Amino acid sequence: AVKLAPILREFRRRGHAFRLLCSDQHTDLLASAATLDPAYAEAEHLRVPNTGDPFQFVARLARAVGHREHLIVQGDTATVFGGACAQPDFLYHVEAGVRTNAPQPWMNPWPEEMFRVAVGCWAQAGACASPNNRRHLQDEGHAIESFPVTGNPGIDQLYHTVQPTSHRTNTVLITLHRRESHGPYLRAIGQGIASLAASHAHLSFVWPVHPNPHVQQSVRELHGMPNLRLLQPMEPTAFIHLLATAHAVITDSGGVQEEAAALGIH
Repeated sequence: AVKLAPILREFRRRGHAFRLLCSDQHTDLLASAATLDPAYAEAEHLRVPNTGDPFQFVARLARAVGHREHLIVQGDTATVFGGACAQPDFLYHVEAGVRTNAPQPWMNPWPEEMFRVAVGCWAQAGACASPNNRRHLQDEGHAIESFPVTGNPGIDQLYHTVQPTSHRTNTVLITLHRRESHGPYLRAIGQGIASLAASHAHLSFVWPVHPNPHVQQSVRELHGMPNLRLLQPMEPTAFIHLLATAHAVITDSGGVQEEAAALGIH
């Protein structure tokens, strides 16, 4: 939602009609996306909840998307892959060419790396956030004339909302949600954060907890610490304003890492 918002504004400025599709994995988060663009409140609901098996979800989503003449997808999620599997006449990939260059191609992180490589093979055109991303597509044999370097739309949206500032609060902002962190890893990270909070009483640790049940279960033991606040998910604009003045950020989110770097936060 964040990274597509600048594209929706440009479509509207040029008078192009568009329709937003929502897989309905996190309908509770969709309402907050309307603060980015009113079109999110009018999204077409595909009603394909994720049951935990990403490939079963992909197959169900592809059927729900059905035939589309033009389809824009962003990133590397199962939703993106499912949209591509619906085989639209023209597929456009925002944030194309991202690769980890891990020793085991397509496997790290799994299945996201596989999803973005496959979507890159099927997309007729797209937008690369960096020259490095475009080079990956070139090395894989794609016609890169259709994949210009546009910069990162997530940072476009960030600067649409806030600007970098030297003012810093005592807040340490936390976001953790990635699938590969679930289970003992996330519990261990939570314990590490609890230790940090205990040894840095002058700092306020703020953690908007992702609605994923695996994440919710892992943080249950952390309630009751005076300088660690566990919050409900925040709407994007409020989160960005909190991020802009944070003392530090602890995150496993690629998007938040990009935003923090663009705001000069460690």
